[in-house]
Amino acid sequence: MIKTLYVRIVMTFTLVVVISLLVSTLLASKWFSEGARKNVSEDLFRKSQQIQQIVTDAGPVGTIQFLDKLAILRDYKLFLFEKDGGAVLLADHADYTDFEPFVTRVLHGETVKVFHPSHAPGIGEISLGVPIQLNGEAYAMFIQPDLLPQLKSFQSTTAVILLSVLTFGSLLILVAARYLVKPIQRMTVATRGIAKGNFEVDLKIKSKDELGELAQSIQHMARELGQLERMRQDFVSNVSHEMQSPLTSISGFAQVLSSEVVSEEDRLHYAHIIHMESQRLSRLSENLLKLTSLESENHPFHSVTYRLDRQLQEIVLAAEPLWVGKHIDIGLDVVEASIKADKDQLTQVWNNLLYNAIKFTPEGGQINMVLSKVENAIVVEISDSGVGISEGDMKRIFERFYKADPSRQWKVEGNGLGLAIVKKIIDIHQGIIEVESKLGKGTTFRIKLPYGSL
Repeated sequence: MIKTLYVRIVMTFTLVVVISLLVSTLLASKWFSEGARKNVSEDLFRKSQQIQQIVTDAGPVGTIQFLDKLAILRDYKLFLFEKDGGAVLLADHADYTDFEPFVTRVLHGETVKVFHPSHAPGIGEISLGVPIQLNGEAYAMFIQPDLLPQLKSFQSTTAVILLSVLTFGSLLILVAARYLVKPIQRMTVATRGIAKGNFEVDLKIKSKDELGELAQSIQHMARELGQLERMRQDFVSNVSHEMQSPLTSISGFAQVLSSEVVSEEDRLHYAHIIHMESQRLSRLSENLLKLTSLESENHPFHSVTYRLDRQLQEIVLAAEPLWVGKHIDIGLDVVEASIKADKDQLTQVWNNLLYNAIKFTPEGGQINMVLSKVENAIVVEISDSGVGISEGDMKRIFERFYKADPSRQWKVEGNGLGLAIVKKIIDIHQGIIEVESKLGKGTTFRIKLPYGSL
């Protein structure tokens, strides 16, 4: 069994060359034979006229001997028949039986072409019979070309050319096949490396053909897989960190509670901390499960038509203790608007965005929620006068566990999954989420949702 692509390509190309040469040989032979037949017929007619003229000019003396010499010199066979059908002049070792049926017609003045179907196919299958006068007597003369040497020369030349083409073609195929297979071998090595976790791939294939496109696709795939691997590692690291912190607190305070010297007031305080850290773990697990479910194809989606303006009003009222506690002024500007969507999922979107705005807005700040309609879409804007987000951080705020400038946010509760969940839900609803922000001046989240495409 042939296992290597290189050998297969070489054998395939060689087979194609051989078949092409055979077909070309057959076509060339046919073309040569047809062309030669036509040329021979025309040449025979000219030769017969020349011979008739020579006979006329030569006179009655030595005519037959002259014709015999003429045939030998000119590579033509001459056959001469008397009026009774007897052969007067024959070429050496020539068979004249094919001419006998035509002698009478030629003697009566006809010019005839004689084909020799019983002979092997070749150029010499055509003869020309013409009437001729010798010493006042009528004769039938048949002229047959003797082009066998030329035919052999043509066949020899053709064979040499075909063998040369086959030889040099095979050598070129060996080189070309290696040129074709080498990029594939590189890509094979690269994909094996990718399977082992090596995502730094540089194939150095710059061609613009299909192999070049495949190489670019493999390199792009390697970069994407590398990014996914880094995200996976970051995810594991972040989850471990987010879980380790509350677990450490719970373990430490539980150990303190087991001490008999702790006062009742401290015991209640430590129990409260353990309770808060447990809730933090619970929220982390819930958000992880939520995000994982949203990213799967089997997450339930319940689309209903409802009033979006009323939903936003309910969200603001539900969060009243939070924004009132920080003396934040909330402005709500909504128009009546109905939407077909998953109500529970969008509830989580508005909750996450509003809670983020409250979280990062200082006391006495301002938050505005605006609901408006544009062509074929509903737009919800949630803006705040909080700390803002840097331009570099805005590119990553929708990544899992990403927190803008963690050194400044250590006091702010959160696990970095809220905006990732928001982005995924908006994508599921075929919507768009945009962010505008400046450090120290606040942030605006703008969500565009289609009217009724869900």
